[in-house]
Amino acid sequence: MASIPSSAMPSSQDDYIESVITMTLTGLVALVFLLAIFIWFVNFKEHLSNELLKRELIKKNLLLKQMTQHDSLTQLPNRLYLQKHLNTLFTHQTDPLFIMFIDLDGFKRVNDVWGHAVGDELLVKISHTIKESVSNEGFVARIGGDEFITVICQKDKDVVIQLAQKLLSKIAGNYELSATTVDFISASIGISIYPEHGKDVATLLKKADVAMYYIKNRGKKSITFYDEIEMSLPS
Repeated sequence: MASIPSSAMPSSQDDYIESVITMTLTGLVALVFLLAIFIWFVNFKEHLSNELLKRELIKKNLLLKQMTQHDSLTQLPNRLYLQKHLNTLFTHQTDPLFIMFIDLDGFKRVNDVWGHAVGDELLVKISHTIKESVSNEGFVARIGGDEFITVICQKDKDVVIQLAQKLLSKIAGNYELSATTVDFISASIGISIYPEHGKDVATLLKKADVAMYYIKNRGKKSITFYDEIEMSLPS
């Protein structure tokens, strides 16, 4: 039987070296794998942080927009939002636009007798009444104090008159407030028409305001269009 040369037999030293090399390579592979996981985690964390920051910025921008374009008391659009909305309608709308200027009759008495907190409570309730009455037929804004604007896009003037009369009826209701019940509130409504009475926001609001005060000084609790009283205005 032939003998195996001693040089061909594995030695314990060779086994040890091979074992060390294997463990080293295994360790390097594991280290690279862990490093890859670490880099992925850092990138993921940074991406997640950026996404959260982006969402927070969007949320804050929406909140800022809400604050700058809405009345803080009633949450209705404010004068700034109204101006933007009307300018957009002027650009895209072909049907007539009816701008109703609504001013409350008797509101000052509420503030004088029961205070501004009760007055604010009443304004919130009336804003809900106006919004619910107009529903999807138009746009409602509060431009200050006890003054509201409703914008209606409508071909039929009679439909607008019916809506204005509905608003008068709904506003003149009983309001259960924390300190009292108010049953003497009414409204005066002046109406201007785009483009018949003007083609810019300032002119239309001014003419609706003039029509409203014309009614307010002649008995209140009614509606009128600017063109109906134009001839009786001082030149």
